[in-house]
Amino acid sequence: MSFDELQRAQFDFGKISYREQGSGDALVFLHGLAGNSRSWTGQFKEFASTNRVLAWDAPGYGGSSVIGSDINDFADALATLLDTCGIEQIRLTGHSMGGIVAGRFAGRYPQRVRSLVLSCTFVGGLQPKGQPLQENYQSRLDSFDTLSPAEYGAGRAKGMIPAGSIGATAETLDLATDIASEINREGLGEAARMISEADNREMLTSLTMPVTVLAGGIDPIVPIEKTQEMLDLIPGSQKAIIENTGHACYLEDAPSYNQAIRLAHSLS
Repeated sequence: MSFDELQRAQFDFGKISYREQGSGDALVFLHGLAGNSRSWTGQFKEFASTNRVLAWDAPGYGGSSVIGSDINDFADALATLLDTCGIEQIRLTGHSMGGIVAGRFAGRYPQRVRSLVLSCTFVGGLQPKGQPLQENYQSRLDSFDTLSPAEYGAGRAKGMIPAGSIGATAETLDLATDIASEINREGLGEAARMISEADNREMLTSLTMPVTVLAGGIDPIVPIEKTQEMLDLIPGSQKAIIENTGHACYLEDAPSYNQAIRLAHSLS
């Protein structure tokens, strides 16, 4: 299998699409709210020669079915996918929205996570269930409803990658735009609610596997100050900063990001 080949698995709750390449110890990557499995092209290129690398399309993204907005359902869907792929233990990296899911997965299935990277993410929105969406997420939905897919994607790319980023190149912006333009409205809405209502604080305090909290040095979406709460909550957690990058640091400076991943997961 190659990165370009999208796999699909059928379950009782619906389908999950994913990309997989390589063999060896499993590295799993979970994308953010404006991403999908294609977000991790630079990480597949780096690690698929030595590891089994897997990246899913989160529920409601790509070819994956919408399953609602309960974060436990997202974590359990990942566990079911790993079971189907015959993967028992993983080195897990979750970015932004994916970091919230990764934190919940590590709390619910600690025996399956050998090491964890929480990338440009936070503890969750802490909002009571059923309340109106927080303004920043509602504005994304409003924009989606009024813009073309390409316009929406371009707006999200510029929002994630600030002008001062080392990776603010036309090529990187075009890729981020293309990926974000593939989002569908229902999936975005359910994911936004999942983030808003998530609260990983208690679970994060119980983690015992090696954890690295990673941040983009000039991230305008999840600033470093917001990631500090996780460092304070997780016993023994380590900090990594990708300098001069925004919220899409895995694209903006893939070599530095990959080196941080390599160190965090103790990869040779």
